[in-house]
Amino acid sequence: MSALPRVAVVTPALHRGGGTEKCLAWMVEDLSRQCELTVYTGMVAETDVSRARVCRLPMIRHPRLLRYLTFLGANTVVLGLRRLTGRWPYDLVLATGGDCFWSDIVYAHFCCAAWSDMLRRRDVALPAATARQRLRNLHYRAFLSVASRIERAIYRRPGVRATIAVSRGTRDELQRHYGVAPERITVIPNAVDDRVRLEGPERARHRREVRALHAIPAEAVVLLFIAAGDWKRKGFPVLLEALERIPERDVRLLAVGREDLPYYRAEAARLGIADRVIFAGFTAEVDRYYAAADIFVYPSAYEAFSLVALEAAGAGLPLLVTRINGAEDLVRDGVNGFFIDPDPAGIAARVRLLASDPALRERMGSAAAAGSHEYSREAVADRTLRLLLSCTGAPRDRGRGARGAP
Repeated sequence: MSALPRVAVVTPALHRGGGTEKCLAWMVEDLSRQCELTVYTGMVAETDVSRARVCRLPMIRHPRLLRYLTFLGANTVVLGLRRLTGRWPYDLVLATGGDCFWSDIVYAHFCCAAWSDMLRRRDVALPAATARQRLRNLHYRAFLSVASRIERAIYRRPGVRATIAVSRGTRDELQRHYGVAPERITVIPNAVDDRVRLEGPERARHRREVRALHAIPAEAVVLLFIAAGDWKRKGFPVLLEALERIPERDVRLLAVGREDLPYYRAEAARLGIADRVIFAGFTAEVDRYYAAADIFVYPSAYEAFSLVALEAAGAGLPLLVTRINGAEDLVRDGVNGFFIDPDPAGIAARVRLLASDPALRERMGSAAAAGSHEYSREAVADRTLRLLLSCTGAPRDRGRGARGAP
């Protein structure tokens, strides 16, 4: 084995536009300083891969099921040919979830079987008001069904040496749904993007600019919801119903991300709150939107560990989140936020309490920011490297010295 661990990372995409993709982008940047890294991926953007070798694989991007299967098929063939021909230069293959049959370490940012079970039990109702939505739901369920079966097969492979779960709840789901032995699971949480830690004049400037851009009055109390997609799972319909139950007209909802915006605009209009909901669309500058907000609200039905909740804490916002994976570790009820149920009336009551008490918002926001420091990018990278070295049998300082990494 060379002085540095030789690691292949297999993941469909690296970019800053989604939670899993952002976490993997950070991991690649950090590990490439201390490992000989090769990345097999279908897409790279906004990621420093100058110290890594990148092998781009063909991948059909839409629809989701076809994207999943084409990337899985492409890396299976490419890595399989390397094994068959004896050209296997890696000590470890680290891959996300059910994305690679050659995984030595599986990085679990989601458990498809757990979410599928919730849908089967009808714990969450998918919007199905239009033919387009019903078609999307059929495709979504087909994707989850296929992905759950493939994930189960991958997690149960004898060749898997370790699994990284991003929360204790995800660890428990992997044991329950896929039969992963507890001793093979290491919990390494997501990290906070330090860009959200704005203070003083910079925070005030972004707050003014974003509010001016979206015609939000300076005195308004702004609720923030951020999600790259899948708003049905993340509770946005419930949040709209909660806002309807809040009579104070100065409480506004700022929604950031990609989704079926015409449908949700129509829902806001139906509920009589269209003038109080701002659909900002997708932005790469989420730090500016955290600065513009007063309360983070995220009534998600399922997460492995919500990166946006971590970021909201880092930005110093009080957290109103459901008691789900990751949030159970992050939120101290009544200290840095409140746990909420996916119930419009209950959410409305908590929002009204915080909206009416600026001092309480300030105390909770400060506590959230202080607690978020334990989720540093450096700590996550260090724990990940330790796991890699334990799986290769390499002493830790071998992975540090060769490139002068700090």
